Amino acid sequence: MYKLAFWNNKDEPKERRLDFMTNEETKMIDDFLTKISQNRGEMEEIYSRWEAEQEAYSGSQPIEEDSPNSRVNIVNANIEGQVAMVIDQNLAVMCKGNGPSDQGFADWGRIGLDWTLKKNQIKKKIDRHERRRFLFGSGVFSIDWDADAINGFGLVKINTPPLNTTFVDTKITDVNDVQKAEYIAEVMPASKIWAVEQFGDIAYNINYGGGDKSSIWRKERTTDDENLFWYIKLWTKTNGILRLIEFSDDGVLLSDSFKEWTGKKFKDIKDPVPYYRYNKYPYFFTNEYFEEGQFWGFGDGKLLRPLQDLINDLYDQIRRAARPNRVFFDPASEVDLADIDSNDGSVPCIDPNRNIRVVEAGTVNPALWQLLNNIHTEVQRVIRFSELMIGQGRSTGTATEAAIQQQQGTSGIDHKKGMLQETLIEMCEYILDIMMEKYDAGRAFRLDENKDAFQWVDFRQLNNVPIMIPASEGFTQDFKNRWPDKEVPQFEVLKDKQGNEMTKTVDLDIEITIGAGMPKNKAFLWQMAERLGAIILEGKQLISWAEMRKFCKDFLGMPLDDDIDMTQSQQPMPGQMPGQPQMPQQGADIAGLSPNSQPMGTGIQTGAMAGGGMA
Repeated sequence: MYKLAFWNNKDEPKERRLDFMTNEETKMIDDFLTKISQNRGEMEEIYSRWEAEQEAYSGSQPIEEDSPNSRVNIVNANIEGQVAMVIDQNLAVMCKGNGPSDQGFADWGRIGLDWTLKKNQIKKKIDRHERRRFLFGSGVFSIDWDADAINGFGLVKINTPPLNTTFVDTKITDVNDVQKAEYIAEVMPASKIWAVEQFGDIAYNINYGGGDKSSIWRKERTTDDENLFWYIKLWTKTNGILRLIEFSDDGVLLSDSFKEWTGKKFKDIKDPVPYYRYNKYPYFFTNEYFEEGQFWGFGDGKLLRPLQDLINDLYDQIRRAARPNRVFFDPASEVDLADIDSNDGSVPCIDPNRNIRVVEAGTVNPALWQLLNNIHTEVQRVIRFSELMIGQGRSTGTATEAAIQQQQGTSGIDHKKGMLQETLIEMCEYILDIMMEKYDAGRAFRLDENKDAFQWVDFRQLNNVPIMIPASEGFTQDFKNRWPDKEVPQFEVLKDKQGNEMTKTVDLDIEITIGAGMPKNKAFLWQMAERLGAIILEGKQLISWAEMRKFCKDFLGMPLDDDIDMTQSQQPMPGQMPGQPQMPQQGADIAGLSPNSQPMGTGIQTGAMAGGGMA
């Protein structure tokens, strides 16, 4: 495990920092370095557990001499099975306005979040987050603003920092209280080239080299690198204002959102503002199982590791018992061992009946096999995830038992997905606010990957949404006088005493669903549409002929021609009763449908489909 190497270069005394840092700055940085070092010391036991769980997951336990060293890995199979069930599903973003002022802009919020998640390859990020959560017990997302991304348009970047590089104020023992923390820090190795590019000439004051730069997952120690240092990114709140401080492991202040670098020293900003106006730590934690009084949770890796060790011990016993026949030779037999491999198979000796003894293979105790089966059953009970769901078709007795196991496993996964969804919602609220704060230009966003349909969105306008109130009597009467043929709106814009329209920041209710919306498998989509297309309700088809063509083109990718006459009626065939499936007609035999007069654009897209699912 790594240890933070503070002031490892003896040729560079601390006092030289006073050339470009004040006493207050050096004391602040040294205090934070001490807190991070103490934090790391308190997490020593957790690091040891994580390392053991990683070894079990990768099957890289130490090799023991004179032992079969069986490696039956149940940790990896169960963790990866659960991760796959979460990842291999649609992720959809939905936004709803919390009032009449907000509803008209809800679609803008959905489009922006959908686009940001897609640009961040969110499934890759969730895959990493969930693997850590299921294995070690905790996962973490963080977000940053990258002003140079997308050709200078900017992008909110979603990160998944490793658990061993993330330090949360040790006074916090509940992930729900993370906003009360004194600090949250990331400690990571960085290069001299990167530091100079990022921070300029001040980076030349860092003491590079020295210290161990290996991660906690590796037992081998790396050699010193003269161009490496520990870069520390620390978030804190000063007088309730979010503040970002960046410094090196030897105490060199690199940047401070409350200060500006003048080229020689740091100068205080008179009225500092939050680094992000949302004014909360940009970190989002999800625990698998909670341990009272502990910030970091524990996962299935902790529960499965002793069971995996027990299974390997049992297989070692079985392999020892099931050893092959062994042959013993009396030295008086004068057997030449080189003759044992001769083609004729004969072994010349003085007296085979007296000088050679064959010990037959041992018999495996049936209790060992029964114990193995019991342990595999215990694995399913402990983590509520059926082995049937990871392709291990162990005997379940009956189809009913198999269905029950499948249902129990799905229930457990649904619960874990629910916790992930809550974290993603919290993160998306932060992302949307950063987009509203940072973007200084509008942009056209594609609405559908399969169509050339775009929506122009300017997130700055979400900061000045008109405040809507119930329409007054005077507004209603004036509207009727001006537009007597139009329906009177329910709401009007609130105005101040000078008659100016009043505005506010948009307030949206964000929802994230995993597994909702249309499935991605095209064969399954066609089968579903085929069944729905044959249904007749109250004399009308549930899905029209035009809608079926639109579905085949947009969702199945068929190169169908839009220039086709669709003016025929959608009435049942003569003699057909309402609710009775309609028989195919000549020239219209797709799923038993006939051409109809339904207009294009009324397709069978559900709210989940049209709502921007990440298919």
